[in-house]
Amino acid sequence: MVLDFDFDFVLGLTDTIAGYPFNTVQDYFIKIAEQESILGFFKGMSSPMFGVAIINGIVLFFYSKSFKKFI
Repeated sequence: MVLDFDFDFVLGLTDTIAGYPFNTVQDYFIKIAEQESILGFFKGMSSPMFGVAIINGIVLFFYSKSFKKFI
């Protein structure tokens, strides 16, 4: 049970890390890359990363439990 949540939590982290830079404004892509390097795209990511990871962990945990119960 805890192991399911752990994997779901990791999925949420991975999803946020992969998708977060694409939410930045595209016009400023080169400007941010030149001034702040690649790390500039991940500024302010820690709060949404953990928030989304926790929510995804909870949702997918209950989804997997209900899926096993009803099917």
